[in-house]
Amino acid sequence: MAMAWLVDALSESNFPRTILYCHSIKDASNIYSYLKTELPECDMLDMFHSETPEEKKTNSIKELQTADSQLKMVTATSALGMGIDVVDTHSVILYCVPKHLTDIIQEIGRVGRDCKSSVAMLLYNSYHLNKVDPDVKEMYKTQNPYDYEATEPHVPDDDEATEPYYHDV
Repeated sequence: MAMAWLVDALSESNFPRTILYCHSIKDASNIYSYLKTELPECDMLDMFHSETPEEKKTNSIKELQTADSQLKMVTATSALGMGIDVVDTHSVILYCVPKHLTDIIQEIGRVGRDCKSSVAMLLYNSYHLNKVDPDVKEMYKTQNPYDYEATEPHVPDDDEATEPYYHDV
């Protein structure tokens, strides 16, 4: 798995709390297992999906709703979605491509709720675009997400430059 950059970043003390969304439980489990293997002493990782036991889900949500929590990264599926208000979370990574634009907005919408600068990182291969809605495909092909009309209401008013495939929220 070519995610050494994430292992290195998680090793830093100033790594911001991040949600990494995956399409499947299998992907979420694989990434979580990889991170736990590479960082065996790290207790700042969590996983959340539809098959997570209810007690674990409750604990994970409590951690995400606590500003001084030590939790740094949650690898999750869309089960960590609507109705969950996370705090002090300013980074989200979308691993693969959600099929619908509303799914992208929902997942990106987990961060930046305190009006502080936040970032969304989109990780995908071009073949991931084969089974998505046309508006999603168009957004992912846009070099500067600020240029994509459908996301315009969800971006800050400033003209801050962004890197390709990053989306400030």
